[in-house]
Amino acid sequence: MSRTRTIWIPLPDQDRFSEEQLRLCALDLVINRHYNDYALFFRTKHEDEGPAIIRAFRQALSATLGQCRHIAGTIQKNEHGDFSIITRSDSTVPLVLAWLDTNDQISSFDLLEDGSFHGASLGDPSRFTVPTMSMSSNASPSIQPHVAGFQLTFIRGGFIMTTCIHHFAMDVVGASSLIHHIAAHCHSVLHGTTPPTWHKSLVDRSRFIPRSLPDTMQERYPSAPANLEWKPCVSLLFSISRIKLAELKRLALPPTSAGTWISTYDAICALLWRIVLRHRMKIYRTDPASTAIFAESINMRQRVQPAMDKRYQGNLQCGALSTQQPHQYTVEQVTSKAPLHELAAYIRKITNSATESAVEATISRVSAVRDRSNLYFRQDTMPPTSLVVTDWRDVDMANADFGFGRPVAVRQLADKVVRNLVIIYPRRPWGKNGQDHGLEVVVPFEKHAVDILVDDPEMSRFFAFRGIDAQET
Repeated sequence: MSRTRTIWIPLPDQDRFSEEQLRLCALDLVINRHYNDYALFFRTKHEDEGPAIIRAFRQALSATLGQCRHIAGTIQKNEHGDFSIITRSDSTVPLVLAWLDTNDQISSFDLLEDGSFHGASLGDPSRFTVPTMSMSSNASPSIQPHVAGFQLTFIRGGFIMTTCIHHFAMDVVGASSLIHHIAAHCHSVLHGTTPPTWHKSLVDRSRFIPRSLPDTMQERYPSAPANLEWKPCVSLLFSISRIKLAELKRLALPPTSAGTWISTYDAICALLWRIVLRHRMKIYRTDPASTAIFAESINMRQRVQPAMDKRYQGNLQCGALSTQQPHQYTVEQVTSKAPLHELAAYIRKITNSATESAVEATISRVSAVRDRSNLYFRQDTMPPTSLVVTDWRDVDMANADFGFGRPVAVRQLADKVVRNLVIIYPRRPWGKNGQDHGLEVVVPFEKHAVDILVDDPEMSRFFAFRGIDAQET
């Protein structure tokens, strides 16, 4: 990297208040405890666009901080025994500006696009994330971590905008809301359009904070140790075209119309669960009679009543697990015995089990714990027979119009691998030559056996391998 510069953006209205606290709720504290680093890739037409883009983004970020003060805050323990985002009048947000050398491995934006923007093509992901805000950074609330930071990295033919957000503050849907808000301010700065409005209800978590505590409380929530069976893994980027999606969905439909609705999502999950587990069963010499575990993270904004605003900037996800179902599948059933349509229907049942009562149960469970510092979900405690899916198809970051353009692609920058986490990325726009990107999926797999998955006949029939997206460092 040739040079970097860090600007600390202050609150524009710092004279109007001394301190603001936003108490986090149960759903914020049970989420993964790390930073999420969302990378948006932009193409530029001219090399001299950089200064105007920086000015507009800096002004837009300042305007956003005038409305969304929590973005400038830090996560700290409060008098309730849990945590709050605390913003003071002198709080600031880091904005890192970076320019890559012309002889860097990323020689041009075209090169990144031709490689489908897979993570390995970027090299070290820490070059594109704010220092101390990579996914592997210490994000414990004991160090009072910053909520957010931003970076613009310029390369020949484009730039990468990275939004780093502590997961306790918001999930991917909330991050998309924030990015759209900044984009609207950018558009206003550049084109004189009406700037976005803001309402504190978009961060109000009060309905998810228990009003009273139970008479008996646990001192600490029992934390399971990491599962030591796992072998080193990498995250692999695949794409599946619209034509192949339609073909896969037809295969996953039940033979008779029994009233079971199967979605594209159900079909993708069923196939990936079958293929990945089939190979991992051999790698780990798993007992075929053991229980196969499927889990997913469900956006609950429209599932709770009354529904929350779609732009709510918080965590409103519910974990749906196969272990909570009356019937559970064995490894043998998932890998060979059960037909694909049966697995797809089973996944639909798991998805539908994410209800408001499940959210209420989570809140009740958390309220019974006195020390809430270790409630966060750790996927590394799960066995190699598990697969967890997070679906970003409805996350519309790529539709954000900044006035200087819309993102060509969205990626999660990671310097560590969650060994059982599948990410279904937001759908990309059509490519520069009319290319159909279909859906892009990140699939974790054991590093020493990557070729086994890539060359699997079922996998290669539907999915095209695009490259390594993340590696363990």
